[in-house]
Amino acid sequence: MEHLAGPFYDYAKMHCSPSGTVGYTPQSVAELAEVLAETDASHRPLRLRGHAHSFSGAALPRPGQATLLTQGLNHFRFESPGTVTVGAGVRIWDLQAYLETLGYRLPVYNGGGPGPTVGGFIQVGGIPKLRDSVAGGFWNHVEEITLLDARGKSHQLRPDHPHFAWLFGSGGQIGVVAEAKLSILPTGQGDYPQGKVGRIAPTAKPHGLPAEEAPPNHGSYQLFWFSYFTDEAHEATAWELLQGYVKAHPRELIPQAGYAGPRHHGEPMGYRHPIPMGKLHAPLVYPKAEDFLLVGFMCPVRVGRPQDGKFLLQLRAQMYQDARQHGLHLYVQSENMHPLFPHAEYWDHATFAHWQALKSHYDPRHRLNGGTVFPLP
Repeated sequence: MEHLAGPFYDYAKMHCSPSGTVGYTPQSVAELAEVLAETDASHRPLRLRGHAHSFSGAALPRPGQATLLTQGLNHFRFESPGTVTVGAGVRIWDLQAYLETLGYRLPVYNGGGPGPTVGGFIQVGGIPKLRDSVAGGFWNHVEEITLLDARGKSHQLRPDHPHFAWLFGSGGQIGVVAEAKLSILPTGQGDYPQGKVGRIAPTAKPHGLPAEEAPPNHGSYQLFWFSYFTDEAHEATAWELLQGYVKAHPRELIPQAGYAGPRHHGEPMGYRHPIPMGKLHAPLVYPKAEDFLLVGFMCPVRVGRPQDGKFLLQLRAQMYQDARQHGLHLYVQSENMHPLFPHAEYWDHATFAHWQALKSHYDPRHRLNGGTVFPLP
């Protein structure tokens, strides 16, 4: 255990942790298991923190919680052709860059910048960038997950395991993802590097302020995404709502780099990603076992001043109400900004109850990321 100066921030710069917290930085899956067993015996609550590419403060320790940092879980192994096994703390973009040096690539990875780690990308659902969206979500390209429960016991989950699909979008509520075996694709004629092992250091520079840095007093700008999940029948409604937000806030919301949707100042305002559900239904990503669309826009938004946070929270609250009224869905795990999002109200009863049952199965005392989705026991 080490003392961490803090306070910590996350990507959105709306929330921060207390100063002077304590934390753990395991360097292997075995060390992670030891930390979990030790903190379980002492009943110490933990907050998981990867690269903190979150908007809602989900990666920030609350008073009385220790921080479990995954940055030391940056190992990799090439064990079987067509796959690579990597630690949960490896950033997706760093992994992609390393694979390219070997003549391989990931079938899908995130757009928007070098933010999430492998573990974080699983926990928020794994929606791919446009180029890769035809291949479906990340859940279709993970061969195995090593999950540690709150007591440190290891569970090997493959796609045919009934709990596997529920990890995607689970927000760190179902145990700790320690490592994952991922599918990879060749880009050339190189040989598979059988037996190669090592570690991948973070190299890609993040967009905007790094997650751990406090915003300046005068504020700064971060790139944000405002999205809806929808079927084709409700797509026009989704675009109408999104366009309405931009028109209502012309100074705060200036879409950029759009290629789809209604025009804003003569240019398409947003993005449109068709997401095939594929061979596996991830119920915490999208409630229906069917293909869906991700539509939305991105723009730089000022952060760091009190009025900035107030504006963003009000806009997200409006999107939540509009989603419920018009049969749309939110990218909750990635884009929600409120630390107390009404999960029990948002999800249907059966989905939320099953998610809660899995939480209790892998984390009976609710020590891991407690209080953000489920009430503390």
